[in-house]
Amino acid sequence: MSDRVSIEFYRHNLGDEEKAAVVAAIDRTILTTGQAVAEAERTLADYLDVPDVVCLDSCTAALHLLLLAADIGA
Repeated sequence: MSDRVSIEFYRHNLGDEEKAAVVAAIDRTILTTGQAVAEAERTLADYLDVPDVVCLDSCTAALHLLLLAADIGA
């Protein structure tokens, strides 16, 4: 067993409602481009007061689109 000390740097604040939403999304036939994603995109767009938001599966994908949109790189 390790004697290393574990330092907590983040504690989530997720409860039963969030757990239920995850289970509901997993139970749907289409997971990655389904209703839950569309709802999240619309909610975030409304919150940010912008016309559109695109959810991606990783920060890498988001940074890639950013570079393409800014015409940086090949």
